[in-house]
Amino acid sequence: MRVIVATDIFGRTPAIEALADTLASQALVEIVDPYDGCPCNFKNEQEAYRHYTSVCGHDAYLERVIGGINGSREPCVLVGFSAGASVLWRAIAQGIPMLVEHCIGFYPGQIRHHLDLQPNCPTTLVFPCYEQSFDVERAAQVLSAHEQVVCYQSVYKHGFMNPASLHYSVVEARRFGDLLEDLEMLVDVAAFRRCLLAGR
Repeated sequence: MRVIVATDIFGRTPAIEALADTLASQALVEIVDPYDGCPCNFKNEQEAYRHYTSVCGHDAYLERVIGGINGSREPCVLVGFSAGASVLWRAIAQGIPMLVEHCIGFYPGQIRHHLDLQPNCPTTLVFPCYEQSFDVERAAQVLSAHEQVVCYQSVYKHGFMNPASLHYSVVEARRFGDLLEDLEMLVDVAAFRRCLLAGR
């Protein structure tokens, strides 16, 4: 089993590395980020976004993620955050090999531009309570109409899993972290979703 983690615009943060280290005892783990693994110590989200758009951007990041998925010769689970979650959504709608057992995306803001795509694997999307750029509840409603998609809306804001974000939540990050660190839970789509709903 392989786990592919697509980071947000902050790239390979200590939190992402810690998640990968924990999962490494249970599966092969690959981190895909916009910066080819180069660590970036951004001061804030604005600086991270400027760097992301200047050196990578959504389409180039999508190609990196597709390359990572296509390079897997074994069943895999995809986990993405923000920009990473959005490009995972685009990737699983592009006819990639049917080795993906579960795709989990946290606060995929750019998904608002791709609501009509059809994923080819079970997909669980975790939205924040609010997004300035679009109506989260409406987007979740549209996406939930897809056969393999289940949407969950957190009570926390975009970035709650990332300690570098202004909206980081220790409580929510710990709750989801416990789920993400358990490979059996990641693979068992129904159990993962039950745990999400139980935590509401």
